[in-house]
Amino acid sequence: MPEHAAPEDGAGADPDVKGVLAAFGAVVRDGLTLAALEARRAGVGLAVMVALGVAAGLLLVTVWLLLAAAAVLGLDHAGVPAPLALLAVAALNLAGAGLLAFVVVRLSRRLLFSATRRQFGVGERGDSAHVGETDR
Repeated sequence: MPEHAAPEDGAGADPDVKGVLAAFGAVVRDGLTLAALEARRAGVGLAVMVALGVAAGLLLVTVWLLLAAAAVLGLDHAGVPAPLALLAVAALNLAGAGLLAFVVVRLSRRLLFSATRRQFGVGERGDSAHVGETDR
């Protein structure tokens, strides 16, 4: 063993190297602190956006219900019995919901990553549930 071994606490290290390492540590620490603060800010912003989206959704539902009520009243004033007017508006709502559900099911087929799965050979063996399915 050499008698001139450097101490393990770094006391013999070059002061310039110590300064660079300290500065690097400070930059990393500051960067992580900034990232944490921005992540917190983004989380709060996301929560506010979700809350405002829910509020807007509730207002849109209220508007839809008022439009449906106005349609029922209009049909009632046109001489259509109230129960029949309610059924007609309900049937239109049901038909609209069915159409939207149909569109959602068709669009959901695009979420299967068909081209990626073909590229990697997934679905050719053992995964026959989606074999032959194409994006439409």
